[in-house]
Amino acid sequence: MNFTHKSPMRVDCLKLIRILSIDLFQHYLMKIFVCSMIVISCGAAIFQLYAMADIEELIKYSPSFMSTIYAMLTYIEILTVCNGVEEFQLFMKFWAEDSCGEKAFRSVQKNVLYIKIYGVVHAFIGVVTAVLFVYPRKQDPDNFLIFRYIDDYFPVYKNMLGVPCRAVMAIDLYAMTTLGLHFLYYTQHIKIQVRLLNACLGQITQDFDEKDDNLFYNSAFQREIKISLGVMIFEAREADGAVGAGDTRHVSLAAKRSGWTTR
Repeated sequence: MNFTHKSPMRVDCLKLIRILSIDLFQHYLMKIFVCSMIVISCGAAIFQLYAMADIEELIKYSPSFMSTIYAMLTYIEILTVCNGVEEFQLFMKFWAEDSCGEKAFRSVQKNVLYIKIYGVVHAFIGVVTAVLFVYPRKQDPDNFLIFRYIDDYFPVYKNMLGVPCRAVMAIDLYAMTTLGLHFLYYTQHIKIQVRLLNACLGQITQDFDEKDDNLFYNSAFQREIKISLGVMIFEAREADGAVGAGDTRHVSLAAKRSGWTTR
């Protein structure tokens, strides 16, 4: 059996999810915009605390107040994720989807397709919800303190002042949907790598008859298992960035002794 080091991932198989939730905020202008939204959310939260007169209003408007806090934390998380995604991929050293055979490749491609469909639907629902939220409703002053405040103190300009408030809330809604996509992007990448590793482990005994009752006592089989598992452990450690120069020399020597090839 010939062993070759796994090809690194050249193209992000979950790039669509990354575009919808991460790359969208990568440009420095978008980062400035996100920082400004953090300031706006923080100011809105402080305003709501100041404007709520009693505990009854605090309870009444607590959902909108907590959503403002959640939006602020979302923007902070977006900045963190956007700055860390490149380091994440470089550190993990992902394998390409076709590194462990055709069967594993088809399985990964099928899984990636489902993830992309879910990501598009997820983002679409977020956009539709944000758009529908812009439409004014009579119940808004009862649900959002800012609209009640505008109605009480600036009734003449309530339509004009309501537009930027609704625009900010719509942006907040879409930003909140990206949290789920961030989690999906990272966890599914790790899941794909685990699936590829499992596929490689499943190929260890492909040159032997697994139905042979004496297979356990076969010295060639035991040697194959020992070397194969050693190489698989090396590959897994290399994927998570835990391999040093000494490990590389050790595995290369073991591969040569066993008749395996590396490149």
